[in-house]
Amino acid sequence: MTREVYERLRLLAAGLALALVVSGALAYGQSSIPVQDLPNMGQQITPLAPQGSGFEMLNPGLPDRPDWLASQAATSVVSPDRKTMLVLTSGFNRVYSLGVPAPPYPWYVPDSNEYVFIYDISKPAPVKTQVVEIANSYHGIVFDPSGTAFYVAGGPSDNLHIFTRSAAGTWGEAQSSPLALGHNGLGIGLNLTPNGAVAINSQVA
Repeated sequence: MTREVYERLRLLAAGLALALVVSGALAYGQSSIPVQDLPNMGQQITPLAPQGSGFEMLNPGLPDRPDWLASQAATSVVSPDRKTMLVLTSGFNRVYSLGVPAPPYPWYVPDSNEYVFIYDISKPAPVKTQVVEIANSYHGIVFDPSGTAFYVAGGPSDNLHIFTRSAAGTWGEAQSSPLALGHNGLGIGLNLTPNGAVAINSQVA
């Protein structure tokens, strides 16, 4: 074995040892990160692994239910200038108030809406600046290229909501909004007559 080959092998061994030490340290450091198992997948997600990450509770600030939290965050979009993020909830954010009659539904209708949470992301930590409500939604939300408006699909309401930003920087629904899409019950579900499985077919239709 020549001296050159010997030196290369020695450096290679030292590098391998260093790699093992570093990988061991990383594995040790990651063991303290909370993980969440994905059911029936044999996989895990680690949402808190990135440095500075955290969870943000979706509290819409209902006056009569200040501690109530929304769920089903479905879509997020970022403004063209990368300073604002919108988070849209979708589906069945129902508020049940025991003892409050609300026919024909078992939930309290005035509080049972969907939401767009608006965050200032111009700094490392996002700051919730506003929440706007819509009656229904699905997944559709997009910023106007100008950055001064955004649009939200109204889901089963078959309409489109337009939100614009005022000179003061707050967001509100435009006077012409929502725009009716006029599908007349077609194109947003199945045009079926319930055939015995009334509960399911009527919901689907």
